[in-house]
Amino acid sequence: DQSLEKLFIAYKDFAEWENSRIKSGDFREAEDFWTNQFKDDIPTLDLPLNYIRPAIKSYDGNMVYNKINSDLTNKINDICRNLDITPYMLLLSIYYILLSKYSNQEDIVVGSPIVGRNSSDLYKIIGMFVNTLPMRAKIDLNASFKAFVGTIKNLCLENFKYQDYPLDLLINKLQIPRDTS
Repeated sequence: DQSLEKLFIAYKDFAEWENSRIKSGDFREAEDFWTNQFKDDIPTLDLPLNYIRPAIKSYDGNMVYNKINSDLTNKINDICRNLDITPYMLLLSIYYILLSKYSNQEDIVVGSPIVGRNSSDLYKIIGMFVNTLPMRAKIDLNASFKAFVGTIKNLCLENFKYQDYPLDLLINKLQIPRDTS
């Protein structure tokens, strides 16, 4: 007979704790960090499209599947060890460069999902803890790839410190207009 371990907190406890942190001002430092990231302006990614965006968002689309073989995975891990970064940091760096090349922009924000379980007390709890980090990078076209990867590493580490601040609060604070398309 297997029985489940008794949990001392539930998702509703987390939600109450988060709301109390918001009301008490515990997020003040994180709020200052995030609003400072977007104090001057908020860049909008302008990718070339092969069709006109509809006025109302549609979830029509398709999926593309691909696998990374073990040789490529090993090469990625080797590069990461040599640069003292994670595979996430390497692939995010490549993604920023790709977006920059397609858009001809050097100031790009990528929304990156984050797990949101910063305490071991939350590991076994069922519930939605995911948050999105609006990671803003300025791409220096004259920098070497190694230097850019170092910039992204620092960006990630700094942003991760403030990952608990809810994206919805930031959007409301910045008064970002919503676009249904």
